[in-house]
Amino acid sequence: DDAEGGQIAAERVAGLLKGHGTVALLGINPNIAGILIRARSFEQFLAQNDPGIHIVDKRLGSFNIAHERQAAIDSLNANPDLDVVVALTGDTFIGTSSALGTRPENHSIRVVAFDSLDSRDFSSEWLDSVIQEDTRLMGQQAVELIHARLLGQAVPATVHLHPKLITRENVSTPEVQRMISMDWTLGRWRWSSK
Repeated sequence: DDAEGGQIAAERVAGLLKGHGTVALLGINPNIAGILIRARSFEQFLAQNDPGIHIVDKRLGSFNIAHERQAAIDSLNANPDLDVVVALTGDTFIGTSSALGTRPENHSIRVVAFDSLDSRDFSSEWLDSVIQEDTRLMGQQAVELIHARLLGQAVPATVHLHPKLITRENVSTPEVQRMISMDWTLGRWRWSSK
């Protein structure tokens, strides 16, 4: 549910900034509907609930880390007093982290990222939180829906799965570790409760 993800990010930014501050929204990819939905939801939530928080920069994104790094550098140069960067993709987060790493004066900037699967990302001093899709659950649901359809059962046209806010406080919990695990060893994961 990308709209919910955008709202979660906006709520996190509002909590970090306590109602006042500046944000850059990076990684807007017009070719990916989900990213546009995230960005729109983020903007709408802040406009309705926290008008003292201003989005001072929006940058187009791609799945090219070098491009994302340059976009972050340009945004940081144009907005030296920036409080928070919202990185709408994992590649945007990687590029932003690289850009921040070259500028020691940016130590107070915080990053709210999407889809960064590696818990080691929290070693970055800038990363505040990650809004993460549960890709393992997506795969499980897809297989179960395909199976049900093959059996002639009715299946919903759309299924919305809730993204999760991951922070330093919950990244080590079993639930989050299950979400971000890349261990696909055969027989290790139970796909169905049926």
